[in-house]
Order: sequence, then structure tokens, then C-alpha cells
Amino acid sequence: MPKIGKFRKKLSLNLPFLKWFNFWLETISFIISAKIFLAYKKFDIYYTRDFLVAAFLKRENTKIIYEIHSLPESGIWLHKKAWARADYLVVISEGLRRALLAYGIPAHKIILARDAVDLSMFSIKESKESARAILGLPINKKLVVYTGHLYDWKGASLLAASAEFLPSVEIFLVGGTRGDLDKFKTLYKFKNLHLIGWQPQVEIPLWLKAADILVLPNSAREKIGSEYTSPLKLFEYMASGTPIIASCVPALEEVLDKSDAIFFEPDNLNSLVQAIESSLADPSKLKKLALSALSKATQFTWGERANLIIKSCL
Repeated sequence: MPKIGKFRKKLSLNLPFLKWFNFWLETISFIISAKIFLAYKKFDIYYTRDFLVAAFLKRENTKIIYEIHSLPESGIWLHKKAWARADYLVVISEGLRRALLAYGIPAHKIILARDAVDLSMFSIKESKESARAILGLPINKKLVVYTGHLYDWKGASLLAASAEFLPSVEIFLVGGTRGDLDKFKTLYKFKNLHLIGWQPQVEIPLWLKAADILVLPNSAREKIGSEYTSPLKLFEYMASGTPIIASCVPALEEVLDKSDAIFFEPDNLNSLVQAIESSLADPSKLKKLALSALSKATQFTWGERANLIIKSCL
């Protein structure tokens, strides 16, 4: 096996009022540290998600593999340098692959490797009822759950707004920064909306199992949400065996189809509300969809992803 150097930034400065300075100080100090380290230790492959590392790290008889999760809105010339210098570009969605092709990147350099899941972590033995008991959730209510950040492009605000029109459903948003939580608490004051905030990763499988429905409400207003993303929660949802409702954006439709999930029109509150109501009224259909998504999840493990990347690069 080749020796692989995987580089991640370690220095982190909590300087919110100097974000630009913080970013460049962190990046430059990391590259200098990496160069010093590599002067004494050699690798066959450099694997990075940092475009500046891909663009500037010294390379002598090594391959550079640069994994891309989004495309920049500015400073594209530096990114183009990284794309040209890398031997391979790993992308997490077909949308990213098409965008790089449009920039003139040769197809043979691009490896499509969507995100994945640890099946053993999310295929838990607890039933829906026992998961609710462990988490202190109501046993006899209909529960709709979303896990993850509350950024605009993730569409969580649409699900929060839907609580007003689904009074018989308890909606739980699990995750989010303190700032986003404070904003949501101000905007969405519904008794059936529960803003849980960050929870330990080991508890997320219980939240997924406790739900009647899991929602992926990606917005179509930004390309990162509609075309570029490959949400970890998507594969976690699939592996949980709980039914999924998803917005019909290309990034999600690359993985899910109508045999795996219920779709609604992105950024359309009425469409989401109707999808939740109609889904809850047809539990047999939901069960069938969940089993299909669970079966498909076996194609998206971290081991399979690693093997795909290794076979494509070596």
C-alpha cells in the first residue's frame, strides 16, 4: 500500500471579528508546518480537502488528490491552480462533476465518490418505541425529525414553518449553532416545534429511529444545496430504516428516487405540508419506501467509497 499523507488544519483561532485574517493565518501557518513536516517524511500520495494545500504544497514523486465539496463564488483563479495541479479531483456529487467539466477539467481526472455512512452505527436494535422512551419523547404522537445544521441552504426553516400547519404533528429539529437556534426561536414560536440543538453523534441513531418521518428539505436557491451537496444525513436517514421525505433537488435525486422516498417541491411550504400529511396517512407505503432506501444504503458505505477512490487513483 502507498503511504498517504492526509492533511487537515489543526490551528483554530476564535476571532470572529477577524475572520479573514483568521482564515489566512490558519492556512498559511498550516502549509508552512506541512512543508517542514514533509521535509523529513515522504508520502506517495497527498490527500487533502484544502485548495491552498493542493495548489502550493511541494510535490516530488507524489500524487495529489484533492477532494471538493463546493465551488467558490470568488477567487476562482487559485482554485483553478489547485484543480490543474492535482492528479485527481474527488467530488461528492454529479453537479460538482459537471461544473468542473464546464471549467475544462478533463473527465479522467474527476472521481465521483458521494458521501457515505457507517451502517453498523445507524442500524440499531432499538425499536421506535424504545428509542422514544430513551430520549423522553411522546410515544403516541406523530414525530417528524430533521437532524443537522440550520443553514438557509439546508431548508430547515421551511420545516420549522410547516409546524404552524401541522398541529397534530410534533416536529423536532436536532442540531444547529447557538446563533441559528436563537434566530429560529424568535421566528418560529409553535408549540409543536421543538428546537433541540446539538446532540452527541452517538444519540443521532436514536433520533432517527424514533421518528415516523425524516425530512431532507434542501433549498433550491443555492447551488450548494441543490446541486453540489451530498448530505451525510441522507445516508444516515437511509441506513436508519425510517421513511424519508425529500425536496426534489438534483443533489438528492442522484441517490433517491420515488421508490425510496416521498418528494416535495423545494422551498414550497404547501408542498411540504401536503407531503407530510399524505405520507402519515399511508403507513404501508412509507414502510415500503423505507425498506427500499435501507437496501440502497448498503451501496454507500465508507469502505465502498474508499475502495472506489483507491481503485480510481492507483
